[in-house]
Amino acid sequence: MLYTYGASWFLGLGIVIMYVYFAKKSKYLITDISKSNKITLSLILFFLLQLLSTLIASTRTEIPTIRLIGILHNYFVFLFFTLGFSLGSREKQFNTIASQAKKLLIIFAAISVSASLYSNLISKSEISYNTPFGDVYLSFRAFISSGFFSRTSIFADYYNGSAILALALLFLHTSISIKSPEKQNQLTLEKLLPWAACLFVSITTGSRTVTVMLAVFAIFMLYPKAPKKAALISLILGLSASFIILPAVHELINMRGDSNETRFLIYSVSLQHMINDNPFFGIGYKPLTDDFKYPIGSHSTYIGYLVKNGIFIGLIPIMLYLYIFLSTMNSALYSSKKNLQSGSFIKKLMLLIMLSILWLEDLDYIETNALLIGMLFGQLYPEKEGAKNCISTK
Repeated sequence: MLYTYGASWFLGLGIVIMYVYFAKKSKYLITDISKSNKITLSLILFFLLQLLSTLIASTRTEIPTIRLIGILHNYFVFLFFTLGFSLGSREKQFNTIASQAKKLLIIFAAISVSASLYSNLISKSEISYNTPFGDVYLSFRAFISSGFFSRTSIFADYYNGSAILALALLFLHTSISIKSPEKQNQLTLEKLLPWAACLFVSITTGSRTVTVMLAVFAIFMLYPKAPKKAALISLILGLSASFIILPAVHELINMRGDSNETRFLIYSVSLQHMINDNPFFGIGYKPLTDDFKYPIGSHSTYIGYLVKNGIFIGLIPIMLYLYIFLSTMNSALYSSKKNLQSGSFIKKLMLLIMLSILWLEDLDYIETNALLIGMLFGQLYPEKEGAKNCISTK
């Protein structure tokens, strides 16, 4: 119990540090706004539209005060994504943060593995310790229904949040470690260490989504010289072979069926609730109902925006995702071999992977994840005024 107490307050301290960090770095966000950076202004406008949507909803439905505080927190987390964009579009700021990613990732992995071993040794099947900042969970329920590793979450108050944080740190480290194609092919223990750390975190958190996405990214990184279409063929064949050679992967996807069913039930109920209530402008927030355990619109960033803000506003992040998806696939299929090996394509792919995960997870829940994903977005799609220090997407 002392272990979980300390871990939980460590999580709370991290949240406090994030808001202090936001206040310190907000000058870059203010600078972008003052210079009329179009992307930053668009993100701020989207933030204000979300607030307006909730304000309108509050005139139609009484929102409990405690629930309103949580809603405003979720909206403020989006500002961390916007700040991340401002920092990511500045090479010096991006490199300063990304240069620490490997060290942080290894520390996170060591703590996660230690917590996993600890929870395997205790007699209880599951413990959770509540604090003013959230909960820390140590559970035996892992990849498959019986569980072969305990499931731990130390750096976020839900399992997949910790795994997403580890993957984001790996991507930040990769962004600054990409050199010439020849050097990329040289596998060393130093290069494998952050990958192993990320894998350990994804296993100890029991995150199937992050584990699969890590495998997808690994396939592209292992075949940097593959011709354009061969890269996608390698991906398909690699995943197909894994289902035949490794039965555990089959269990990884198909077991824990109640988790999958719960997600699809949430999505179905959420969309139906939005359509019945206000399909064009949304409900304004993620309501809790008496007959449903989870908030309406949870467990998916994109569906959450549709529920909160309706079709008119909620389609904006979906259209952004489709643009990045088509842009990345176009690069993979039709770019030259040289461009396919470039750091620009790999960084575009990393951003796409992170945004794809958000179909199954909430962005507006953890400040750190929102900030790091925003940085991956900012380094590839900066406004022209700040583009000279950023890597081009061409």
